[in-house]
Amino acid sequence: MRCVKCGANVVEGYFSQSQGFNCVRCWQGNSQRIDLSSYTHDELLEIISTAKELLKKSSSKKINLRSGIKAKFLEVYEKLFGVNYYWTGKDAKSTVSIVNKIKTKLAANGQITDESLISGFEAFITKTYMLNDSWLTQNFSPSVIDSQFNQIYLKIKNGKSTKSTVTESFRERVARQAYGQGN
Repeated sequence: MRCVKCGANVVEGYFSQSQGFNCVRCWQGNSQRIDLSSYTHDELLEIISTAKELLKKSSSKKINLRSGIKAKFLEVYEKLFGVNYYWTGKDAKSTVSIVNKIKTKLAANGQITDESLISGFEAFITKTYMLNDSWLTQNFSPSVIDSQFNQIYLKIKNGKSTKSTVTESFRERVARQAYGQGN
C-alpha cells in the first residue's frame, strides 16, 4: 500500500474517507489507524476496494451539495431579477465559502444536513435581497455576498440595517447641535 501524499510504502498508517491512505508522517486529521502488515494480500485488496467506494460516495455528496447550492442561487437570482445569472468559477468558490459560514452558524442548532445547508443558503440570499440595500442589490453576486457576509448576517439578525441606524442617530445629534438644542 502506498501513501496518497508522498508515495511511500505504508506498513502502518491511517485511512480516512477524505484523504485515503496516509503514512504516519503525512497523516492529518481524524481517521482510523490501520496496521497493514497484519493483512493478507486479498484482505488489502478488499480494503482498497472499500476505500475507493467510500471516497466515491463522499465526493458525490460534495458534488450534489455544490450543484444544489448553485441551482438554488441561479433559481433565486432568476426569480428576483428576471434574468439568468452567468456562473463562473469565482462564484463557485464564493458559494462554498458562504455555505461554510452558514454551516458554522447552524452548528449550534445541532446536526447539519445537505438539505439544511441548501435551505439556509436560500434563506440567506433571499433575505440579503430583502434588506433593500441598493448597493447589495446592484452588485448581487456570490462574491459580494461572501465578502459582506458578517455585515449582512448582522443586518438580517437585527432586522434592520446597522448603517442606517448609526447614520440616523448621527444626523439627529448633528441637527440638535446645529440648531442649539444641546446634546
